[in-house]
Amino acid sequence: MSTAGERKFINVRKRLDQLGYRQPLGIESLPLVERLFSDLLHTTESLRNAKLSVGKNEKENKNVDAYLEPFQAENARLVEENNELHLSLLKAKEEKEKFTTIRKLEHETADLKFLNNQYVHKVKSLEKDSKAKAEKIQQLQEKNLQAIVQTPGKVTSYFISFEDVTGIAFCCLLHWLASRSLSCWTWVVTSV
Repeated sequence: MSTAGERKFINVRKRLDQLGYRQPLGIESLPLVERLFSDLLHTTESLRNAKLSVGKNEKENKNVDAYLEPFQAENARLVEENNELHLSLLKAKEEKEKFTTIRKLEHETADLKFLNNQYVHKVKSLEKDSKAKAEKIQQLQEKNLQAIVQTPGKVTSYFISFEDVTGIAFCCLLHWLASRSLSCWTWVVTSV
């Protein structure tokens, strides 16, 4: 073995002894052990760097958590406020719909009251006309009258005493007289 090879062997042996690896080492395994030892040192260094990085990250995370804490509290408050506003908005929409419905019903009620008043006036007017006609019929019934039915080209006279004809019988008589005319008929009422 050359002096450079011996030095390498002694050097590797010392380093293995320092790390607690006291098992026998053969010259023929020196290149493999050197390579494994180099990988071990590299891995150990990487592990140390990773631990430092994790420690640093944990510290930064704690700082970030402390930094985010007020924002998280503010966010929770804003979410609660948003929910309250949403409920208020729903209630306001519901109130508006109620108000709109009430207004619509009030307008319909006013329209119906107006129509009702018109119909009441119409009924009163018809009652007044009916009363006047009833009085006229009563006056005619009190006298002895003659009814003449005129049709085109023909005159037929019917003598009726209205004292004997009242109510439904009078209506039937009018219907009978109307059925006798062919196209057009005229009532002529004269005193006897």
